[in-house]
Amino acid sequence: MSQPELSFDTTSPANGYDRWHEERRAVKLELAKRLGLPLGHQVEVWLSDEVRLRGRLDLAEEKLFVPEGNDPHLMIRIGHATFEAGEIESCVRTD
Repeated sequence: MSQPELSFDTTSPANGYDRWHEERRAVKLELAKRLGLPLGHQVEVWLSDEVRLRGRLDLAEEKLFVPEGNDPHLMIRIGHATFEAGEIESCVRTD
């Protein structure tokens, strides 16, 4: 059984890190499309308990793997406030 070789000379560590960031950005954009949420943008959000939040909408935590489909338990944040995607009643982009 042969072992495939790994070529570490083709990219510098900085290029690999930049590529990883680009891949993460692409995953976030795809997730935002799936959820119908403007991640990374200024928004006004109304939550199911009649709380209104304004600010930049982001994932509450960076995950290596984002689950397929619409995960209502995915944690979202605006500033220091975190909440589940399923709690969002309405979300309007303000920028």
